[in-house]
Amino acid sequence: MPIDTSYKDHDIHATALESPDTHEWEPRITISWSEGCHTMMKLPDPPRLFPTRQEAENYALVFGKKWIDRGKPTALDRTGVTSS
Repeated sequence: MPIDTSYKDHDIHATALESPDTHEWEPRITISWSEGCHTMMKLPDPPRLFPTRQEAENYALVFGKKWIDRGKPTALDRTGVTSS
């Protein structure tokens, strides 16, 4: 079941998509927030697969929080940390 939560003035929607070939779950995340009078949305795709939907959704949530904590960088590695 998708996870919807607020974190540091950002709305996070974490879900997962099952691969029909491998039956593994790919985390998906949408983060939205307001800056001035504009609503921003960012989709940092966590590049990892999980055996269960719950694990994938939980990973997406943690990934999103780390991404916010790092100041919403444009390039991330698999852990949500800015890559060089």
